[in-house]
Amino acid sequence: MANLHRLEGNSPEIGGILFDFGGNLTKAASWRSAAPIADPVELAKACTAQVLNSLMKSPPSPSVEAAIRNTNWVSAVAGCAHHIREWNTRLRASIAQAVDNIPLPH
Repeated sequence: MANLHRLEGNSPEIGGILFDFGGNLTKAASWRSAAPIADPVELAKACTAQVLNSLMKSPPSPSVEAAIRNTNWVSAVAGCAHHIREWNTRLRASIAQAVDNIPLPH
């Protein structure tokens, strides 16, 4: 099973997830959005499919084959959705802070 790690970009609108399969095999999926993701599960499915597709297009090796075979892809979607919800929370906080910093006219 892959270990999932939330990635953060240089701005709050950029998010991503690192899939660490061990043995120096990693894949990442990323997105950019100025608004919170309305359906984290759908984006999680897309990210997971992107990673699986990348693995399937990789040159065959025992580590790639093990990553495909041993990963519980349903759990990977759930883990991605969790990280996307956390990213949504962080983005909302960033938006709120930006709004709070807008000077009011006197």
